[in-house]
Amino acid sequence: MYTDTHCHLNTIEFENDIKEIISRAKRAEVNQIIVPGIDLKSSKAAYTLAQNFDIISSAAGYHPNYIQTASIENLGELVELISKPEIVAVGEIGLDYYRQTTNVEEQRKIFQYLLSIASQEAKPAIIHSRAAEEDVLSILQVYKPDGLRGVWHCFEGDRALATRILDLGFYIGFTGNITYSDHQDINEVIKNIPLDRILIETDAPYLTPTPYRGKKNEPAYVVEVARKIGDIKNIAIEVVAQTTTENAIKLFNL
Repeated sequence: MYTDTHCHLNTIEFENDIKEIISRAKRAEVNQIIVPGIDLKSSKAAYTLAQNFDIISSAAGYHPNYIQTASIENLGELVELISKPEIVAVGEIGLDYYRQTTNVEEQRKIFQYLLSIASQEAKPAIIHSRAAEEDVLSILQVYKPDGLRGVWHCFEGDRALATRILDLGFYIGFTGNITYSDHQDINEVIKNIPLDRILIETDAPYLTPTPYRGKKNEPAYVVEVARKIGDIKNIAIEVVAQTTTENAIKLFNL
């Protein structure tokens, strides 16, 4: 039993084959999929998917690369959506200085606002961070006393960064890029993270794991992420599947 804790089934890439994707996921023993939002429209789409498929849970948020579409009005609508019991997390949210550095202050403002909503609603946050680790960590530290919890999505950092994230009480999510030959420096990090603090993700349709690179990523392929973690830690894939699913259930109240 596997849980894909981050999969963008609410994108155009999946519009025409969602039922087949879900069917393949179930055959691969992926029994739960969390679909995050990147803006208001995609957050609504994630919510609708969760209503239509029992295998799907949804999150609502504003990805930092899409905040140009944010406004007072639609943030209010997003907050209303977040309050619904069917929404299990706030995300994905965070900071991204890799693609965009001209709107840093606006990124921080929306990130902090949505973290405050996550704390108020007692829902975990799904964190996106790219080239912005120090700012993300310092902001998360501010909200830690309010009971903020969550997952650092698509981790690509070193052991020191992982330790700081774990010290915040957050989980760390790994995606298909850990299976790539040019990402083997992540092995030492994974070895030293307790399995009970790890989540597995596809980030589909992106970051397709080996041996499926070149194909559109999908939830069924999260098995390969679990397999790689098992290989690195020298434990059975079934143990990885069970423990990471238990972690997801605990964090997202599934």
